[in-house]
Amino acid sequence: MDLSKAVSLKTIYVSPGSLAVPEFVEVLKETHVPVKVVSVGEQFPIFDSFLEVLYPSQIGDGGNNDSIVLYGDLLDKKFLFTGDLEDGELELIRSYANLPVDILKAGHHGSKGSSYPAFLGRSGAFIYWTK
Repeated sequence: MDLSKAVSLKTIYVSPGSLAVPEFVEVLKETHVPVKVVSVGEQFPIFDSFLEVLYPSQIGDGGNNDSIVLYGDLLDKKFLFTGDLEDGELELIRSYANLPVDILKAGHHGSKGSSYPAFLGRSGAFIYWTK
C-alpha cells in the first residue's frame, strides 16, 4: 500500500471476500485509512455522475474473482472497470447481458488471456490496456 503513503486517502473500498486474506487485512490496518466493504448496487459519486458496484454478488476467497466491478457514465461514455476479474466475467454476462459499454478497462494489463472472448465480444467496447 505504498500509494497510501504518497496520496492522502479518505477511504479504501474493498470486496467482502478480500477480508478473508489475513495478509491483506494486515496491510489495510497499517494504512490507518478507514475501510469500507462494498456491495452490489452501491453507488459512488464521481464528477457529475456516479459509478455503481456490479460485482461481486457474493463473498469469495479474496482472489481475482473478488475484484470490485464498477460501471457508470463518465464524460458522456459508459465505462466498465473490472479489476482482475476472471470467471466472474461469465457471471457479468449472465447478470448484465445487455449492458452498454463504451470503454472497458481490461484486467491483467490486457494480456492475451486476460478476458474471455465471449466477454469481450459482448462489451463491444474500446478496450483500455494498462501497463
